[in-house]
Formats: sequence, structure tokens, C-alpha cells
Amino acid sequence: MTLLQQEGWSLETVEPVEDWWVSEHWRITSSTSPWANELWLSFLVDPMYEGAKKESAIHIIAANIDKPTSRPLTNQVELRLNKGKYQENLAVFVESLNRLRHENFS
Repeated sequence: MTLLQQEGWSLETVEPVEDWWVSEHWRITSSTSPWANELWLSFLVDPMYEGAKKESAIHIIAANIDKPTSRPLTNQVELRLNKGKYQENLAVFVESLNRLRHENFS
């Protein structure tokens, strides 16, 4: 079980993206109260990356109520993938998703 699942989120869809700035979008829904509300997680590519495998250059996971369609984004919540702080940052990110669920959907 993933941390998202433990915290009451279900992965509904994964959408690969052709644009240079994002690798894929995940649609997650709340599996706890408030029920069935959704957020979009976007896996953002480092803008300095010039290689072919953009999924290897993810530097931010952004969460938004609406699916982003262009950059720049106004992220409601984001996880920066900094070396050495991932677990700590991940816990804060998921807590922020939970707060967003209750602030926007209660």
C-alpha cells in the first residue's frame, strides 16, 4: 500500500503527455470523506533538461484541483524532489493534499 492509499487517495488515471514540460498527469480521488473529490498530480520536467527521457528529469510533483494545460502553473501544492529530503518532503506533501481535500471539498 502506498502512502497516498494509506491517506485515503486512489489513483484513477495516468495520462502520458507529449509536451516537454510535463511527463504525465495522475488523477487521484479521495477514498475517504469528503468522498470522490479529485486532484491532479503533474510530474514536471526540469526546464533545463535537454535529453530524450524526460521522465528521468522530474523535479517537481505538482497538485492542482484542475488539470493543468500549460506552463507556468500556479500549483496549489508541490513536492520538490530534492536529494536527501525526499521522505520528509513527501510526508509534508501528502499532508498538504489532505488539507487541500478538506479546504476545497468539505
